[in-house]
Order: sequence, then C-alpha cells, then structure tokens
Amino acid sequence: KLHQKPKSQETCVLRRCPKNDRLQWVTSVWSECSTSCGLGTQKRELRCSEKSLEGTYTEFPPRRCRNLKKPNVELQQACNKGTCPGPRPPSGRTTSVVVSGWYSSP
Repeated sequence: KLHQKPKSQETCVLRRCPKNDRLQWVTSVWSECSTSCGLGTQKRELRCSEKSLEGTYTEFPPRRCRNLKKPNVELQQACNKGTCPGPRPPSGRTTSVVVSGWYSSP
C-alpha cells in the first residue's frame, strides 16, 4: 500500500478583508511641462490612497484599489511655455563685407 505524501501547501480563507470605505483613487499633481519653451506635455498619475479623518492621504499599492472603479480623468495634457527665443546674434559689432569684382570668362 502506497502512502501519499502530504501537501506542502494548502489554501485557506480566514475571513474576508474588511471593506475600507476610505480607499480611493486620487490624482497626483501635474508634472512640470516637458519643455522649457514651446509646446510640451504634462502628466499626472492615479494613486491608490486612503483619506484619513484629518483629510490627509496615505498611499497604498495599486492592488489595494483594484476593486474600485478608476475615475475617468485625463492623465496627460498639453502645455505651452511660450515662444522659444531665436538664435542670438554674436556679441560685438557686426560688420558686413561687400566684395565686388570683375570676372572674365576664358
């Protein structure tokens, strides 16, 4: 008669995790514009956070909010930092030299 080796692991469920009504998806602040002048983009992230009774937020791994519907918000937007400066003329006086001459054809 063969003896079966006992299982090395067995799943069990102690109890369901308590529902946390304070967990929510929160958007981060917009990042700096991706360019220092002209058109660029700004980004922000959705973060899983818990709002305390004092109104502060504690961030959690995204999996903690996986059962919550993500808000339909933009995570990227265009930004415009104004016209880029053109090339600067070299410093000092600018002098133009005009050369005129006669050319004879062979």
